Amino acid sequence: MLNLRIFIVSVGLVLGGAWLSGAQETTGWQYWQSQYHQLRADSSSTAEEKQSWITKQPQIKRMQVTARIGANQELAVSDIKGNKNESCLTCHDGIESMSASHPATFGCTVCHGGDAASLDKTSAHASLIFDASAGTGRRNPSALSVVHLSCGQVGCHAGHADASRNHVHRVRRSMMGTLSGMIAGLRYQWAAQSQPEALYGVSRVPAHTNTQGDFSAPSKPELEPLPFFLSKDRKQETKTGRATGTEKISHHPADGVLRSTCFQCHLDGKPADGEYRSQGCAACHVSYSKEGTYEGMDPTIAKHETGHMRQHRLTALPEQTTCTQCHKSQSPIKANISGTLMKSLSSLRAEHPVQDVHTRAGIECIDCHSSFDVMGDGSLYSRQYDAVEIACDTCHGTIDRHPQIEQVTAADLRVLRENRHYLNSPVNIGDSTVVSRRGRKLSNVKMQDGNITVFSKRSGQSWQVPLIKDGVSHLISQHNEKLACNACHSSWVAQCTGCHLTFNPQNSATPWSRYQAEKEFRQPTLLVGPDAKVRPAHAMPLNTLTVFDLKGNALPIISIDGDAPAQYRKFVFTNPKGYSGANTRNATHPHSVGAKVRSCASCHLSPETLGLGHSDLKMGRKSSGKRDKATPVMQGNIYGTLGERSPLPGGTVQGQTVAGSHQPGTRAFNQKELNRILKVGNCLPCHRREDDPIYKNIEQSYRLATSNKHRVRLKNAGEAR
Repeated sequence: MLNLRIFIVSVGLVLGGAWLSGAQETTGWQYWQSQYHQLRADSSSTAEEKQSWITKQPQIKRMQVTARIGANQELAVSDIKGNKNESCLTCHDGIESMSASHPATFGCTVCHGGDAASLDKTSAHASLIFDASAGTGRRNPSALSVVHLSCGQVGCHAGHADASRNHVHRVRRSMMGTLSGMIAGLRYQWAAQSQPEALYGVSRVPAHTNTQGDFSAPSKPELEPLPFFLSKDRKQETKTGRATGTEKISHHPADGVLRSTCFQCHLDGKPADGEYRSQGCAACHVSYSKEGTYEGMDPTIAKHETGHMRQHRLTALPEQTTCTQCHKSQSPIKANISGTLMKSLSSLRAEHPVQDVHTRAGIECIDCHSSFDVMGDGSLYSRQYDAVEIACDTCHGTIDRHPQIEQVTAADLRVLRENRHYLNSPVNIGDSTVVSRRGRKLSNVKMQDGNITVFSKRSGQSWQVPLIKDGVSHLISQHNEKLACNACHSSWVAQCTGCHLTFNPQNSATPWSRYQAEKEFRQPTLLVGPDAKVRPAHAMPLNTLTVFDLKGNALPIISIDGDAPAQYRKFVFTNPKGYSGANTRNATHPHSVGAKVRSCASCHLSPETLGLGHSDLKMGRKSSGKRDKATPVMQGNIYGTLGERSPLPGGTVQGQTVAGSHQPGTRAFNQKELNRILKVGNCLPCHRREDDPIYKNIEQSYRLATSNKHRVRLKNAGEAR
């Protein structure tokens, strides 16, 4: 039997390569080694049989580590881990080179760790760099918990005088790395903290000490790890390595919800079932197939096993599908759906009523958003809009000015370095590029032939940008002064539904319920945003929370009828200003921009758009608006007046705010603003066009509207109808 086994192995063996034994993929060396150990343990094996097997030993493949890194190639990669040659390819023969900037001559251990000299799988892999708590195996050395041992080594993506090159420092402090905005928003709305500023992150973030960077935004204090809801949760997570055991215990439900349902969204989070991505740097820079199977040539990876990258490759430019796997509402699938309320089939197959004009043209996320938007700039932020450095006027300018541009010089190393990864390197020394609101030159938007031109980083395709100042639209001065671009140009906002949360302490494994949220698409309601400009509001779902006591009795803490029909351990679910923790209103940029704007009537004659909810609006005769009435089909106020129909109101027709916000300065329209908006609605039946002369001086037009001549015209128009 032994000789037959040796014969079969020797026939199937490919020296230094791989072979297939049934459905099990393995390598010549690994199989030889396992069979040799079995042979040694077999007491009936003779010395001749053992020696015969030794002669079948496959070829050992050694690779020289010759790469050098740094601006002047001053650092030898082999000096980082001390390995000048490695034997990893003896088993992993055929594996793909990671990228042009991470060639095969880097070796394996500089990123992955491990024993480069050992030919024993167990000992060779014993010191691999990976996050054991991620539950994704031993493959990924870029998880944020261990990235300082791999990508974040000095000389790689850390430790540079040029702060823009310290990617690991930036990403660890980014909003995707910390979840600081999501955490601060929910904790503030549920009164777990008294201020909307970020206090906690997914893990501890040390204070910012880099003074050599080009960060124009002030750094916030360090973040502490989010507290645990219960002490038993901390004990359980400490056992699995997901916690240190020193985190606070808050006993606050907000922290339970965040840890149980929201933490999958951050860079080190585990993706939902049926979705495949990695953690840390690899979450964006490594691509996965929909099936999550490996399509490369490493013989040690089974092709049928899920959870693997598509190939052993890094991409400097994340794919669009990588972004939309997490940012699902931006998945660019077109559908023709009419009506104010536009429903989709499911969260994973969301269909937009209208595609964003940029997406439709072929512009990808990375073409607009800079690396500082996505990877952070090293500062800590409490809100996403603070972290983003681009806006509509960055490229399109305003009615009064063109975009700001500056010439690229040899000193602009970041711009030139980023262009190495773009097709055709569109920006070079001497070009004039557009500058972001943080004063940074964009690396793919420049002046060309007298026009502002955006270049696709991936394909090299270019688009000429229309400039507002050179156009013939935007003629209403009040709009230019008081409205953000997306107030008129956004056609929909996504609204999640089905977000009923349940906490059942009898289910010790997963006390917080999991839910499959679906999405609907709505025409945006408007509010005054944190920059004092009118903006679209995030479409809030009707959030509900039910808590079961130890006897199985249900306490509807946040229900469709109000905020607190029952209290749970003295916790209130209103923010520190007394507004509902379920009815919240925040400004957003929904990425549903089109050249065609919404109709005038959809704002000036719509209670829903003005944040009054689904109401029956009746205007009183007093110009002060004090006798105006908006009788809600549903209501939403402080304590006990939430109705079951959406959209929820953000304020009353008298300008009283009834929805909470964690964005400082964001509010509902006040009564003076509502009066002014609704007053224009009286003119729209006759004056529908933006270029109508009455809108050049609206106050003068209001005075003329009270004249006998205008009254006669109105009477004649009514009789003509």
